[in-house]
Amino acid sequence: MNYSKSLLTLMALAPATLVAADFTGFINHGLVGVGRLSANSLDQTGQDTLGGVFSSLVVETGTIQESGGTFTGKLYGLPDRGFGDGAQDYHARIQTFDFSFTPASGAGPFPQTQINFSNTGTKILKDSQGNPFTGFNPDSTFTAFPKSAPGSLGGGKFSLDAEGLVKLPNGDWMISDEYGPNVYRFDSSGKLLATLPLPASFVPEQPAGTVNFDANIANASGRRGNRGMEGLSVSPDGNTLFAMLQSPLMQDGGASNSSIYTRILQYDLTPGAATEGQLTGEFIYQLAVANGRHTPQSEILALNDHQLLVLERDNRGLGGSAGASAYKYVNVVELNGASNVLGLAYDLGVGDPGQVNLPINGALPPGINAAEKLEFVNMLNLTELTQFGLNADASRNSNSLAEKWEGLGLFPATDTPEADDFYLFVGNDNDFTASTVIHNGQVVGTTTTQVDMMLLAYRVSLPGASAQPVPEASSGLAIGVLALLAGSRWRQRHQS
Repeated sequence: MNYSKSLLTLMALAPATLVAADFTGFINHGLVGVGRLSANSLDQTGQDTLGGVFSSLVVETGTIQESGGTFTGKLYGLPDRGFGDGAQDYHARIQTFDFSFTPASGAGPFPQTQINFSNTGTKILKDSQGNPFTGFNPDSTFTAFPKSAPGSLGGGKFSLDAEGLVKLPNGDWMISDEYGPNVYRFDSSGKLLATLPLPASFVPEQPAGTVNFDANIANASGRRGNRGMEGLSVSPDGNTLFAMLQSPLMQDGGASNSSIYTRILQYDLTPGAATEGQLTGEFIYQLAVANGRHTPQSEILALNDHQLLVLERDNRGLGGSAGASAYKYVNVVELNGASNVLGLAYDLGVGDPGQVNLPINGALPPGINAAEKLEFVNMLNLTELTQFGLNADASRNSNSLAEKWEGLGLFPATDTPEADDFYLFVGNDNDFTASTVIHNGQVVGTTTTQVDMMLLAYRVSLPGASAQPVPEASSGLAIGVLALLAGSRWRQRHQS
């Protein structure tokens, strides 16, 4: 398989004919559980604050058991780059939790104890040489891949701002990165195997034609700083991987908070397929607008090979900007009928011949259709929040919803007779907002505000969805098949 094949010759698909999405039977039955863990907890290394853990969330459905109306099982959480927004040498990791969950029933008020979860394992991610990653901001002079400056706190290690997590059938992990914005594959031990290809349009450049991974420098093309590859999910059969940018590309108005069109990538992971490991789709998603700005997407979850849950949220809440929260939704998204722009003019970087930008906030060009969506779970439902002693108003206290909700996990509601019923976990990223923050055994910061790690549980009906564990299978993207970094689009474009 040729993973260095140009995306422009890979495919040049015509826009799809718009087919109205059918969201019949998708029902949100409401909030049925809350759980929290102190922000001042340490993880299993004993050397680091347990923070940021639900920047992404994976429920291990094969471990779920139900007895007497109580569910037990295992889930995984992914922290991002650590305390201080890229100013510390935080080592990227995957956190393991055991949980129990007893859905609330009847009329409230309810205590916030339906979900109990505890950290039982910490896996440090390593590069191909066995060195840990750093959350420290990348050096702008290093253009091959995100890497910290040798004299910085990052010590020249590869930089990783982990935001999306997927566990594959063979135990490998896929992780999306804001710095790149890359999609990485790790083996079951947490060692880096490969980087998947990117469209030219995603490559961060400043000026155009010069790669820049520094998240603090405004780019001319590609991902916006600190708004990279946020969402990541795999279809239940393990064959289709979806990755989604948090905000619009710079050329699509990403520097403006009024921009509304971001993008979803689709990869084929089918073992032995001619397109295995390659991009097969790129779709446009229209973000909601609240408080005068677009609402960044923070997580995706694949229901099947053409429908996703997409979590959008504003920048308000505990730990965020002042004012009452206005938009925190989990939406259902239909990709069938959306235009596949992979290989088209919208897929090029600024300065490439024939490159065309998407509009900032006007109508899409004729024949180009965004994915359709249904506003599904309103996390700001006041009646539901009040039942559990929570709020989302302008006040700030320990029961205020956090700003950043970034994790989605799903498992079958086997305690109901309906085959389409599931429990949806939504987790927050608390940004390591603890009283005292510890990295690598050293105190790196203190905060006056404490934002606990929280899980919310909703019972939902999702026709056509699946959360069953996929069977064990051999990996078609093992070491030796995908050379490290060799398949990345920015690698092809700037180093060939």
